Amino acid sequence: MKFRSYSLKRRSGRETSAISIGLFFLSLCTVAGVFIWFGAVQKPNEESDSYSFVKPEPDAPDILTWHHVEDFPAAIAQMETVFWEPDDTSSLRSWIKQSDRLKNASVLEIGCGTGLVSIACALLGARSVVASDINPAAVTNATYNAELCKVSQRLKVRQVNAAHPGPFEVIAADEKFDFIISNPPWEDAPVDSPAAYAFYDPGFKLLEGILTESKKHLQAGGQVMLAYGAKRAIQRIQELGPQLGWQVTIHDTRDLESLPEVFLPGMLLELKPAKSEN
Repeated sequence: MKFRSYSLKRRSGRETSAISIGLFFLSLCTVAGVFIWFGAVQKPNEESDSYSFVKPEPDAPDILTWHHVEDFPAAIAQMETVFWEPDDTSSLRSWIKQSDRLKNASVLEIGCGTGLVSIACALLGARSVVASDINPAAVTNATYNAELCKVSQRLKVRQVNAAHPGPFEVIAADEKFDFIISNPPWEDAPVDSPAAYAFYDPGFKLLEGILTESKKHLQAGGQVMLAYGAKRAIQRIQELGPQLGWQVTIHDTRDLESLPEVFLPGMLLELKPAKSEN
């Protein structure tokens, strides 16, 4: 999916020989500026003397707001029905920023939302990033933000069919990655719309799918990185992970038992195939 870009250069005023002609052109520019402003979103780019106007496709969801993210080359958009809570993934993004293993790596993000985490991976040197989401608005949103941040050549977003919401439904059987990352929905509850999958994982089916199927899609030496801020989900990983051959490491100094059922920021969990399986 491509998005149209427009640029408008600032120009200094020039004297004209006739005031009436000058006023006429000024009025034309004012009217044109109003149409451009209401038909596009104004985004300053790197050049101090120009502005870029990046316009979503006509059928794209409305942009609710813009978010400025440290070290990102552009603010990123949050569209209607797309989840945004950066504290969910602050631990995961800190790991991405500090890890040099992402350079030239292949990455899969399950449940990308606005594309925040996938874009962070691409900006920090990942060779290729595949992002997926079940919410069509999130797929549009992440694709749009990838273009804003100029990483769309290395970041591709795929739409998960709501009728088949497994974590690897849009991944080919032979497709493998160095890292599989996710900030999955934290709570076990029913969903009534694709947007609700950002909050709820009925029966923890998505979580169990990640645990049971990820090994088939990991390169040798690959690992899974999950951001969770829900006690029951983390306990489920601690219980089921070793049974399925995972070595589970929690990168967080907080005592899980003393935390509320749902908390922020989310904890970072690292899953590697158990040594006996390597």
